[in-house]
Order: sequence, then C-alpha cells, then structure tokens
Amino acid sequence: MSKKIAVVVTTYGEVEHLTLSELYHNSRRIINFITDQITSLSPSMKIAIALFRSIKRKVHWSMKGYKSNLCKITHGQVICLQKAFNQHNNGFVEDAKVDVFEGYFFSKPYLEDTLARLDTYDHIIVLTMLPIESAFSCGVACKIAQEHLTPEKQSNVDLIGSLWNDDELIQIFLNHIHTSLLESSIAPDDPELGLILSVHGTLIADKEGKPYEIETGLDQTKAFYERVKKAIEQDSRFNVKSLKLGCINHHFGGQWTIESLEKAISELQSENVQHVALFPFGFFADNSEIDLEAKQKLLSAGFAKAQYINAVNSSDDFMNWIFKRLVRRINWYLNVEKAIEKFSIAYYSENQS
Repeated sequence: MSKKIAVVVTTYGEVEHLTLSELYHNSRRIINFITDQITSLSPSMKIAIALFRSIKRKVHWSMKGYKSNLCKITHGQVICLQKAFNQHNNGFVEDAKVDVFEGYFFSKPYLEDTLARLDTYDHIIVLTMLPIESAFSCGVACKIAQEHLTPEKQSNVDLIGSLWNDDELIQIFLNHIHTSLLESSIAPDDPELGLILSVHGTLIADKEGKPYEIETGLDQTKAFYERVKKAIEQDSRFNVKSLKLGCINHHFGGQWTIESLEKAISELQSENVQHVALFPFGFFADNSEIDLEAKQKLLSAGFAKAQYINAVNSSDDFMNWIFKRLVRRINWYLNVEKAIEKFSIAYYSENQS
C-alpha cells in the first residue's frame, strides 16, 4: 500500500513584517528555545530583554532599509523540492506520495503547528536547513517535536541533521564561490584574494570560563571549516592569499568562539590583504546575521575591494543535492517498512501452520 510521507523544511525563521508585535514574539521564542538552555531568567527579565531586542532590531533594520528574505528563500526551497518530487516521484521513490511543508523555530508558521497538521501521514522527515548540528539548531527541532508530539507520533518522525559532513556539499560550495567571484570585481585567482568563511559562532564557556555541558557544535564547526579550507587550497581554480574563519558571535551568555569575524577582518588588514570576499559556509540561506550584519562589517572595513557572496539559497546544484539526500532517506524508510512487513507475514504464516 502506498505510503504518505511529509517532509518539513525548517530553520530559525525571521520576521517578514517589521512590526513590534512580530519582533517581540520572535524574540520571546529565541529566549524560550535558546537562552533558557544556558541561563535562568525571571519572567519579567524575559519580557524586558525581548522588548529591548525588538525595539533595537526595528530601529536598526529600518535605518538600513533591510528586509529579511530568510523565510522567502526557505519557501522557495520548499517549492523546488515539491516540484522535484512531483516530477520524479515514480522514478526515485516507489509506493509513496511525498508532500513538502515548511515550519520555523522562531517565526510563523511555527514548526509545532506544521507538525500538528500531519496526523494523516505515515512518516514525517524534518529537514533542518542548518549544516551544523547543535543544541541551538537541530536540537531545537528535537525539543519542539518532544514537547508537542505524543511518544507514538514521535516514533514516526525522522530528523535529518549534520548536513555538513558531505564531500558533495563542499564541492557545491567551491563551485558556488568560484562562479560568484567570476561575476564580481574579484577574480578567484586574484593574487591579493583574501577569503573569509563565515559561520554562526557558538558559546564555548560561561562568564567564569566553565565549558557548557550542552552540545554547542564547536567541534563540528571547526571540522567543517578545515574541510572546506583544505578543498579550496587544493583547488587549482583558486589563488587565495589568506583564508580565515569568521564566526558571527553575540555579546551575551559567556565566552564565544575565538575566531570571530572581527578578528578575521583585523588579521587580513594586518596582512595588508586588499581584496576580500566573504562566503557564509555555515548557512544555507541568506539572513540578517550574514547579508546585513556580516556584510556590513565587511564593506565598512576599508578594503580596496570587498565582495559578499550569497549563501547557496535555492541554487540548482544545492537543491539537487538536498533532493538526493531526501530520496535516500525516504527509500531507506520504505525498505525498512517492507522488510518489517515481510517478516511479520512470514512469522504469522509460521505460527498458523
């Protein structure tokens, strides 16, 4: 019998309408799912922080004329995947109907609301569009599923995370960087090329220097960076004078990743590198932390040439890779179900004879 499978594409989510109400609810969910994992705040303090953060963001984004495209990009990724399954369903996935949805951690539609609508599906795959797994990324998806689904429903949910650990993804990144530089004012073989690989930073210790017990994703971040760095250094298309890890850190919660974006920019300035590009290898979609904050820091650093390279977003190669990952996972599930069914039939027949 044909199976109904739901794929839920999820990520942080950012407000699309710059109202204090949307910003406030977005901030409250960030506090509930992220901040609560590292510190204990009173209800009144949570309200105060959320209000301060909302007002600050509204003023800053308004002054810059910025509008987040994160949810719009993610929606486009969902459409790409649904079209791929509609066009190739019979060729790649047998005996299954696949529908693709979206749900976000911090903005509507919320992940738990999307999951609640999927009672009629035999299996649900939650795809976190964040390459590095931690308590603050894939861990949030797990937390939401645990809090809002019954144990029986949880058994039908499969989470895909740690997408960073894949050679094909790294090659997609290199091709994307190369193509983007060819279309910019900085050539990929420019002898003065400095390249910053940017990723979301992570907490490494509290204010007293005590390491956090939760999974912060630090080891994965460094391993991912080293793999991408090595691939670029071995690719003859590039002639990078200096390559840096640039972590986008926050200012609260304790000690953050040492290899900050500010440190990377400062080191390139000290090395007198004049042509600098930044690629957000730690993100699958442009968002305010990279195409506003990181981009702004790069462009204001005083380099003779500076180029922000967009995230892979909905590029063909990237979406084809995501599609293949999903097809493999779906077929694995279907094969397991078939094996269980055959075993059950054989067991029943034996006991009836």
